[in-house]
Amino acid sequence: MEDPWKDHAGHGRGFAEDYCLLWVGSLIRQGYHAALTTEDVTRLPKELRAELVLEKAEAAWEAERASAKAAEKPPNLEKVLFGVCRQDVITGCIFGVVNGFFNTVARPLMLRALIDQQAAGAEAWVLWSLASGLCFVLLLEGFTSMLNRHAIIGRVGVLFGASFTGLAQTHSMKVATAQTKALDAPDVGNLVGNDAVRFQQNLFSLALMPGAALQFVGGTIILLYTIGLAGFVGLTSMCCLLWANMRISQLAKTAERDNLRCTDDRMEVMTQIIHGIRAIKYCAWENSFSRVITKERIRECVPLKLYRVLVQGTVQIGRANPIIGCVFAFLFLALTARDDPESFKPSDIFAALNVFLSLRTGLIVIPEGLIYIATTRVSIRRLQDFLEVPTAPSYLTKHPISDAVRVQDASFTWPLKSTDDGRTGSADEKESIDAGLKRSSLAPGEPLHIQNLQLPKGSFIAVVGSVGSGKSSLVAALLGEMLPSSGGSSVEISANEVALVPQKAFVLSGTVQDNVALGEEKPDLGRLNSALAAAALLQDLERLPKREHTEVGERGIVLSGGQQQRLSIARALYRSTTDLIIADDPISALDPVVADDVFAALKSIVQRERRCTTLMVLNQLWLLPHFDHVVMISGGAIVAQGTPVDLLSRPGPLREFCASSGCDLAAMAAMPLLQVSEASKSSQKAEDEDKDVLVAAEEKLVGSLPLAVLRRYVRGMGYGWFVLCNCMVIAAYGTLAFVDYWLASWVEVRQKNFEEGTEADDNLYVAVYGLAGMTFLILLCSTSYCFTEGGVRSSRNLHEECLNRLLHAPVSFFEATPSGRIFSRFSNDLAIVDKEIPRWVDNVWQISTTAVMLSVQVVALVPMMLPIMVIALFLFIWQVMVINRTNRELRRYANTAMGPVLTTVSETVNGRHVLRPMNAATCFRKRFCHQLDEYHRFSFSAFGTINCGSVFAYLISFLISFSTSSLIIVEREKYEPSFSALALTYSFLLPYFFNIFSQIVQLLMNSLTSLERLLQYGNGGIIPLEPPWHLPSDPDEAVAPWPSAGSVVFEDVSLIYRPGLPKAVDSISFCLQPGEKVGVVGRSGAGKSTLMVLLLRLNEASEGRILVDGLDIAKVGLGRLRKAIAVVPQDPLIITGSIKQNLDPFGEHDESDLARILEEVELDRGLLNTDTSASSLSHGERQLLTLGRTLLWPAKVRVFDEPTSNIDAATDRVIQHLLRSAFGHSTQMTVAHRLQTVMDCDRILVMAEGKLTESGPPKKLLQIPGSQLGALARHAGVNLDDVSVEVAERLEVGPTKCSL
Repeated sequence: MEDPWKDHAGHGRGFAEDYCLLWVGSLIRQGYHAALTTEDVTRLPKELRAELVLEKAEAAWEAERASAKAAEKPPNLEKVLFGVCRQDVITGCIFGVVNGFFNTVARPLMLRALIDQQAAGAEAWVLWSLASGLCFVLLLEGFTSMLNRHAIIGRVGVLFGASFTGLAQTHSMKVATAQTKALDAPDVGNLVGNDAVRFQQNLFSLALMPGAALQFVGGTIILLYTIGLAGFVGLTSMCCLLWANMRISQLAKTAERDNLRCTDDRMEVMTQIIHGIRAIKYCAWENSFSRVITKERIRECVPLKLYRVLVQGTVQIGRANPIIGCVFAFLFLALTARDDPESFKPSDIFAALNVFLSLRTGLIVIPEGLIYIATTRVSIRRLQDFLEVPTAPSYLTKHPISDAVRVQDASFTWPLKSTDDGRTGSADEKESIDAGLKRSSLAPGEPLHIQNLQLPKGSFIAVVGSVGSGKSSLVAALLGEMLPSSGGSSVEISANEVALVPQKAFVLSGTVQDNVALGEEKPDLGRLNSALAAAALLQDLERLPKREHTEVGERGIVLSGGQQQRLSIARALYRSTTDLIIADDPISALDPVVADDVFAALKSIVQRERRCTTLMVLNQLWLLPHFDHVVMISGGAIVAQGTPVDLLSRPGPLREFCASSGCDLAAMAAMPLLQVSEASKSSQKAEDEDKDVLVAAEEKLVGSLPLAVLRRYVRGMGYGWFVLCNCMVIAAYGTLAFVDYWLASWVEVRQKNFEEGTEADDNLYVAVYGLAGMTFLILLCSTSYCFTEGGVRSSRNLHEECLNRLLHAPVSFFEATPSGRIFSRFSNDLAIVDKEIPRWVDNVWQISTTAVMLSVQVVALVPMMLPIMVIALFLFIWQVMVINRTNRELRRYANTAMGPVLTTVSETVNGRHVLRPMNAATCFRKRFCHQLDEYHRFSFSAFGTINCGSVFAYLISFLISFSTSSLIIVEREKYEPSFSALALTYSFLLPYFFNIFSQIVQLLMNSLTSLERLLQYGNGGIIPLEPPWHLPSDPDEAVAPWPSAGSVVFEDVSLIYRPGLPKAVDSISFCLQPGEKVGVVGRSGAGKSTLMVLLLRLNEASEGRILVDGLDIAKVGLGRLRKAIAVVPQDPLIITGSIKQNLDPFGEHDESDLARILEEVELDRGLLNTDTSASSLSHGERQLLTLGRTLLWPAKVRVFDEPTSNIDAATDRVIQHLLRSAFGHSTQMTVAHRLQTVMDCDRILVMAEGKLTESGPPKKLLQIPGSQLGALARHAGVNLDDVSVEVAERLEVGPTKCSL
């Protein structure tokens, strides 16, 4: 891929240009005059790009693991990540220490000298020199602060982010999914979208720690120098509070760890919802899952609130600590030196006050930084836990062997999740599992044992067996997903590359070509067309507006299930380096005609053109004669293997299995070779129309942040609560102003007493000063709790609002929205709303209140400063607006760029079993690094603009400080020494507050862009709503159940999924009588599943209407409609948890009912008494479990979409008998590709290209010469004699003659 930013500035800038932020000026200028575009933003410096950083991190991690192994100690990931960032960390620390020296040593000493000289009446040039030097120190302080923050916040943030997320994404491709679940490994999406982003947010405080450490040391020395033992007393009191803060930080670390664990649990449920949204809507489970998520959210908010209270508590104690230190120091000084006239010199008192207040940075930052270091270590520990998950074994061998696959005396097992005591389940539990399954099936946790398996190169091999016998487990074992349980196992695969066609199709977000070529920059069009033809996709492409360039959407939602499966087959056939194809039941989702075409083409390509070895799990037993070799598995072991002719000609397990499945052994033996039909070979070029794309680029908001965003947040807190918070802040800092004013009055009174020779009475001043200081501490800590409580309350309410809106969005929204966009809002953006907005709102209010208080005090003490202060305030507001215009656009771009990053992570995790054997790791790594660079490009520039704004704030502060000094020097006779000293002290404290305020207001604006983005999913946002969930006209369940009979009528119904696409169904009309059993068959993509979509109103009909019991379903609320119709979707929805939790997700049924249902679907009640995860079941067992879940649902109308496609024929017959007997009085519509599934139905509907072409009893349709059902039956090996004579031809009515 050509680099679209190769000509951009930024990648070649030198050290001075980068650190001095010379590149930011043009960016700010552009952003001020017009909204920034992506092309305006400079590219990352080369040394910060993800690919280079990740290479260093991987090399360092491997070296650390090797050295740790040699030393027999655990590896240390912290050391690795520090090594990657070392140079910039050291550089930033040096600048931070220099900044601390200027702030806490140079500035107080020069201020003390200026106050001393001013009080002593020194000459003007001396005062001007000291004032100029003091202002120059102020400028140096601002410059070193900028360099420190650029190194730590900017560069270290990018380096750490690239290393942290890159290691997580890369390793996620290497591990086995079952192993990560068994070891309870952290969620990769949460590591990338939450942990890494939160670290970058925390860098603002961490960047201040080096300077804060020197400030603390230097401040201690200056205090001892100026006020002696009293300084030691004040420092002791401050150290006591600092120790308390450190203890609080340990509690915060625990709370953060608990919060992250709860976030993982919530996001796990969110992932299941997003990936299973279609099934959830079929079952009308939106409100039920909303309650589940809300419950998880409440659990998450408990440690979140504790964490924020503790963190903000440390900040507030740090803010109050200097005042408490002053109180103790000055009280001690007053009480121990009542008769010493030198003890309360203004120069000493206010120099000490300046030091105490300068120490507030360290006293806030050190405990807060320790908390963030602790939470960062928690995140690093979580990542290390994930990196220590063993990689999936690879059995590809370098040395030549005669067979393609050779397995000898090998045992494999699915890893079981350890219990709290480290065990993986008791023997009694495992015995219960074994007893709970048919003996031909493989119990969860039971090993798969392969005594001897040798597959010749170039052979065409079938793997057969009953549902759950271990067929898919064999595939998983060969791919490293199922782990070897014995050390002596011997598994060898002789292949350059392995291609997998999974049981459930894996589809990437992108075009058809992207999915087949799997990220190749320049696909081979010849191989691409050959693969598409072999997968019988050419005819389907003719109906797509851009053929192979048509976007299929994430998870392939534009395609039918059969088309998705053929896309997987085309992907496996496309790669020329593949010499082993493993296909796990690849044609079960295909109609008989297409299945025969695909099967014949597959065999032709792999055997004649490439001599490629193919291992295929098969449920279509009539195709066995076309294979070279057959492997039969039962109960987790190979019970028969050999040629089909040999195994079928003699008694044995395979012959018995085929007979029990209803196969005609004589017909199978005489079956001719299949030929590829001409339809699949045709490749007529369709017009490449410029239709609207399915997945549009995420719209980036532009312009200023609307006030409504902040108002929505405040509304979530509660307006009364917000007013209370503000009142407490004003009260706290009003108290602080009084404390300093009282101190100045006290000093002035003592000076006059000593000058007049009278005894100073300090008792009143001591009492008031001490009481006011403690009041300030109490008020400050109270504001911490108030802001935290309000923030958690608001984020909880906003989450609930956005979640409900999302769950009631139409399916079309999920089809057009990549999951990464949704996940980024509910992980990254929500985490910022949870933790950063309360933090910055609190800081903005408190810092702004402090700055206003100081400014008012300066103006009150030096009235001539009023016009200068107004000008400075205007300049400050102007610079905040200028910086914000650029910063908010950059932050919006960064928020948008996080979506593709999380989408790639999600696809990597969901498809690693497909991508890993196909050597697609490099392609996904490159894609991830490119997307991560995009995110860092914008976030790095955003931090650069904020940093630049702090320099402007220092320049404005320089104006205030120099002006105050000048006025006091020029008119020094007008001001009392103590009050002029207080004015100078405040004027040189303002730079700190202006600088901090300049940054935190931008960080608040950054955080508000995440809130703005989250609110796009709230009320009045971008999410469209489905039709109403309930309507006043809904049938009253209390009066009469609806539907009571179960008739279904389609009247001239058409559907277009989206503009630009052809009609998915075209003028369909038919009627289902109450209790009628109807099968729907046809080619893949013919519109079969669309009938179910229309009946459940996942998409509204474009034309016509649908009646259920005579009532137009368009006039029924969605909730009422979907709860009235029972559905088994094509893709079984499996919820993380036990089999019992999957059968009854919301605890609505008795255990006796659950046990009965398990037995009815050929599973045993013993599974209810185990903690076995449902994810360990085979795909066929999952279908049975989903079917059982639906059997618990009383309904008069039932719809089954491929309910038994991955189940063996014998089990299929049992299930069909169950459906007929258990629901004989319900109307049933079954969509199926396996004709045997529906041949006992009362009527068959045949679909073709969106139209209903045939309708009637199956026996009658089969007797019509040239019928489409007959053609399908011949391909499926179904004879007329196979159709049950029990099916009465009682419904001879045509499709438009339904009487209600």
